[in-house]
Amino acid sequence: MEAKDTILPPYLFESCLLTVDLNNIEFNENLFSIQPNLTSDFCTLNCDQSSDKLVQIMDLNGQVVSEYTMSKDQYTLNLDLTSYSAGLYIVSVATDHYQSTKRIIKR
Repeated sequence: MEAKDTILPPYLFESCLLTVDLNNIEFNENLFSIQPNLTSDFCTLNCDQSSDKLVQIMDLNGQVVSEYTMSKDQYTLNLDLTSYSAGLYIVSVATDHYQSTKRIIKR
């Protein structure tokens, strides 16, 4: 079989603009805190990093149920969990150089 160059339509590349190099990300368990981590409605996430932050809340299947961005000047995020089902959730915070995860329990 002869090898051929293939030109793919540009829309196939639109979702591939983010490149992550895990060698440059440091896992930092003290990157953020959540209070309270056992809640039936709201909790507050605190992160004192002065860089942009991506916050993801995932269920135990790894599905992202909520996603937020925090600017470099934003250090607190109020999370509304009232619409979530009871159970355990994973909260992940990532910056350009750090990543951390914590658990929250929704009653």
